Amino acid sequence: MSDIPEALGTAVEGAAMARAVEPAHGEKAGAPLDHGHFAESACLNCGAPLAGHYCSECGQAAHLHRTFGAFLHDVAHGVLHLDGKVWRTLPRLALNPGRLTRDYIDGHRARYVSPMALFLFSVFLMFAVFQIAGISLQTPEAGAVVLDNEREVLAASEGGNVKLTAVRTGSAFVDHAIEKWRSNPGLMIYKLQSNSYKFSWLLIPLSLPFVWLIFAWKRRFGLYDHAVFVTYSIAFMTLLFMVLAIARTLGAPAGLVVPLMLFVPVAHIFAQVKGAYELRVFSALWRTFALLVFITIVALMFGLSLVALGAM
Repeated sequence: MSDIPEALGTAVEGAAMARAVEPAHGEKAGAPLDHGHFAESACLNCGAPLAGHYCSECGQAAHLHRTFGAFLHDVAHGVLHLDGKVWRTLPRLALNPGRLTRDYIDGHRARYVSPMALFLFSVFLMFAVFQIAGISLQTPEAGAVVLDNEREVLAASEGGNVKLTAVRTGSAFVDHAIEKWRSNPGLMIYKLQSNSYKFSWLLIPLSLPFVWLIFAWKRRFGLYDHAVFVTYSIAFMTLLFMVLAIARTLGAPAGLVVPLMLFVPVAHIFAQVKGAYELRVFSALWRTFALLVFITIVALMFGLSLVALGAM
């Protein structure tokens, strides 16, 4: 139960960050002009004359309010709804990701949550839900049993005892990281878990060169297109793994969860790459398999980065 407030705080933090990336310009202005509402004739933000529900210069809503009830409404709306765009974005992200990606790249953006806002929201939500559901790696409290024998350490883990042997590579940085893991694996696993969401944004720049590589000769597509593709894709995978992890925790059979975890990402990548880049089936297929190889490489690079960060 002690994890629940922290988890809720994580979810709110992620939603607030997403809200900052996805500013609100489409909220309906309140009709009353008294009882806690301003009755301004010029924008309170930039001073431009008001003609309508929004400022024509900066986009701020006209006739702002100053009531506590309105404040609570803004908090709930900002944290939970993301302008309502999320409910239009998520179904399309799940069922027609290629169309969503292509629409956003082509400038049809008012109806959708931006890729980065959705990415931030999904990552923080996943870790918040994992904390609430008790889906986590080993924590420092579980502890690591450090033995006097300098050749090995036995670390308590969910799967049993893990034997860690001292290794010397000749690299001072790598050897230092190995020694940190050898001396206190419980703490290092905890740091790995905590760093994984703080530095999850690294997945985007790590992935971009590989996506660029499979479209290098197609000058129509640039890094911006690839960034939108990658960010929406990671957001979907994050939400998918969250849903499947919760389903497994609630008792869904592994015979159902595991095939979904293997099949759905592949099908989603194929659908997204085909629609986003307007490819034929064969072109989308070989790029999908190439991306699966690259995803493995990126995951390894990301894991090594987390290990290095944890050893610092």
